[in-house]
Amino acid sequence: MGARRAACLVATFLATGCASVPEPSIEEPWTRIVQGSSGERVSRATLTAALRDADYILLGEVHDNAIHHRLQWVVLHEMAPRPLVMEQFDIEAQPALDAAIASGSSADALATAGRLDKRAWNWDLYRPLVQISLDRGIPVVAGNLGRAEARAISGEGFSRLPDAKGLAIETVWNESRERALVQEIVDAHCGQLAAPAAASLARAQRARDAVMADRMLRHPRAVLIAGSGHARIDRGVPLYLRHRAPNAKVVSLAFVEGTDDADGAKAYDFVWITEAQPRDDPCAGVRINAPSVSLAPLTAPRISSAR
Repeated sequence: MGARRAACLVATFLATGCASVPEPSIEEPWTRIVQGSSGERVSRATLTAALRDADYILLGEVHDNAIHHRLQWVVLHEMAPRPLVMEQFDIEAQPALDAAIASGSSADALATAGRLDKRAWNWDLYRPLVQISLDRGIPVVAGNLGRAEARAISGEGFSRLPDAKGLAIETVWNESRERALVQEIVDAHCGQLAAPAAASLARAQRARDAVMADRMLRHPRAVLIAGSGHARIDRGVPLYLRHRAPNAKVVSLAFVEGTDDADGAKAYDFVWITEAQPRDDPCAGVRINAPSVSLAPLTAPRISSAR
């Protein structure tokens, strides 16, 4: 029942652009919401109240899970208009995005102007999120460090990042966070990446998180759309937000895949647990050549269950 209902709602989301989307039932396994600090299941009303009270909101996702994007739309729809910061756009595209918005462009035209890789990001899943912002007259903000800049920082260090001190990129960091992030990157590369190469990628990940936080701080009450790895409160974007704006209320909500237990929920303020997207084993037959590893964004490890 849950899988069929989820598939139906996703089809509605993609086909209609969410003009009229059924309310998800809290009884469905894929709509279970857990508070990170306690690990206890909470109501939609509790989550909605926390989000509406927040100064900054992070909506983490597994990028290819259509249910996650549909629920992101539901969250945005339920709140007053807020600036939308997106990992999917690189910051150098901001002038083009602003010009497209000023000219009244559609979501598709905005994606083209912002040079979003529609195939890599599966644009059909993101179009409704951009469209709701355009319909409400809300700024769409490029949040991500460009690939060339991230690659330079990965290889040469934070000296390539303007105002690294102001971004607090070193101030908030410690050995424990470094070990955890490096291990996460090794795991994300199926255990086939040596620790030194993973440490290099960790620099790029940290730079991206610090820059996304900065983009949010430049747009008060912003919402960030990003991979769930970026939404972690222990070493992602919230870490930089809370350091630089200690009086701000920051709420990180991650949409994660699982069934009955919430072992990884403490990495976020809330998790919204959904069914998993059917996919092949990404590690089947993987062999990684360290010099050519990807700088693709990370998502958090799968949370296996909910309560």
